[in-house]
Amino acid sequence: IFAWGMLFVLPETLFNWFDVSWNPYACYILYVYFSMVPFYVSTYAIVVLSIDRAYVILKPFASASKGKIYRYGMAMSSWMIGCILAIPYGVFGTYSEEEVYCLHEAPSLVMLYLDLCTIIIIPLMIISVCYIIIIIKLCERKRFEIILNKDSDDDCDIDVKHQATTKAKVRTIKLVCVVFFAYIICWSPITIAAIMIHHNLAQYGLWFVVLYMLAPLNSLVNPLVFLIFNQKMFRHKKKKGFNRTTFDAETQRVTLCS
Repeated sequence: IFAWGMLFVLPETLFNWFDVSWNPYACYILYVYFSMVPFYVSTYAIVVLSIDRAYVILKPFASASKGKIYRYGMAMSSWMIGCILAIPYGVFGTYSEEEVYCLHEAPSLVMLYLDLCTIIIIPLMIISVCYIIIIIKLCERKRFEIILNKDSDDDCDIDVKHQATTKAKVRTIKLVCVVFFAYIICWSPITIAAIMIHHNLAQYGLWFVVLYMLAPLNSLVNPLVFLIFNQKMFRHKKKKGFNRTTFDAETQRVTLCS
């Protein structure tokens, strides 16, 4: 959300809505290039998260997935991909000092289908493969658990612990799935609308502006989805904090009375 606000919404608001004069540095660095980076970062963050979930399901006891280097590497990889994919927009940026405007002057058809591939098709394919792997692996484990339970009734504690871990993983997979569908709902309309306008199948109007503003809302939806899926955790922390405060107050009162 912070990246969207600072790199896309702020320049868009200042220069296009409040008519703040452009300068070459703000145009080429802030608007032409960096305003496009959050588009790709928000997309490939979901892709990276899906790859991570698939890796954890395939290798649940791998030590690499539990280290800080792995976690930071996964987070940084989406930013690296975003910075690389935004380079064409930086190359085709145009600034006019006389008319004081800044825009992307790329071959429209090429960039349109490039965006379609990099924002919709490629992420959809990678995420679909990840989920197919996850579903197959979970079904195999479920089948193995049923056979194991038939053969032996021992190790109940281990079985309960394993079920709790599996349930947590399934909840995380559901979360990523909801985030992915939210992404599709936010981004597909504007992509389809841009293709229709380019091929003269529809006319540009207010509806296109509404769809254009719908896409960045995806960065707002993701934290809300996380809060909905993890509300029990926040309730537990709030309750724990409240109990701690009550305990401190009671201790202080007893000390004063003594």
